[in-house]
Amino acid sequence: MKKNSSGFLLFSFLIYLLLFSLFIMLSFDWVMTFFKKNTFHLNQKSVLISMYLAQDLFLRDIHLAPASFSKWKKITLSEIIWSITDHDIGWTFKEKKLYRNEGNYNKQDQKWDKKTTSVSVQQIDKVNFFVNKQVDLSNIKNVVIEYTISGMKPITEIVSLQNRAIE
Repeated sequence: MKKNSSGFLLFSFLIYLLLFSLFIMLSFDWVMTFFKKNTFHLNQKSVLISMYLAQDLFLRDIHLAPASFSKWKKITLSEIIWSITDHDIGWTFKEKKLYRNEGNYNKQDQKWDKKTTSVSVQQIDKVNFFVNKQVDLSNIKNVVIEYTISGMKPITEIVSLQNRAIE
């Protein structure tokens, strides 16, 4: 007479199923951990690239900025505005975004009459503008902009307004 061995096959099937499920769960956990880490670094690099592009635009704008302090309309830690020949240029940081404004700024009302705004950088933690004057206080020596992105050291850029063709 033949023995019935179906119980042994069912038991081995359950062991194989358990081992296979464990292997799949560990593989999935490893892939998700790698994906999260990689996504975080890619996002951080994307913000960094955007910030470098904004720095280039800021340098182009600040190159046109006058050295005379009287032509600057607003200077705070989060906003700077200066006047050039026929319009004004300003940079503002608010709500984790860096904005570039261009148009006509009314210094008495502290608002833009006509402006075009573009977002230069998003997902940036902090931006500070520092404007350093010369000893006689009539001209601006340099402009310092400091960017902070989460998980990175602050990046500082110093732009001199002295010894330029444009005064």
